[in-house]
Amino acid sequence: MPKTLYDKLWEEHHITTLESSESLIYIDRQYLHEVTSPQAFEGLTKKGLLPWRINANIATPDHNVPTERGKSFGAENIKDEISKIQVVELDKIVISLVLSNSTLHQLIKVLFML
Repeated sequence: MPKTLYDKLWEEHHITTLESSESLIYIDRQYLHEVTSPQAFEGLTKKGLLPWRINANIATPDHNVPTERGKSFGAENIKDEISKIQVVELDKIVISLVLSNSTLHQLIKVLFML
């Protein structure tokens, strides 16, 4: 019987099954978005932690960016204040991740001649 995409992904990332019947899986990419990522990173910050493998994080605002936004992709074109705050907070997270990773920070400086 052919395997589903879910089955293939599970098999590829499943590490072990714990005594509690919970599974430990390896996540090789983390996708960040503007709605729940700020709360998750606030929890890490309070514990003095950084995400493991910062370069495996991909961030994109996708829930609160209007389809029609004029010529600019900036948050200033987002009319809804809550949506704007969420997008700005995601930007702050990305900046803090870049600044906390010296290799990535140096790469960004070279690419953008900062």
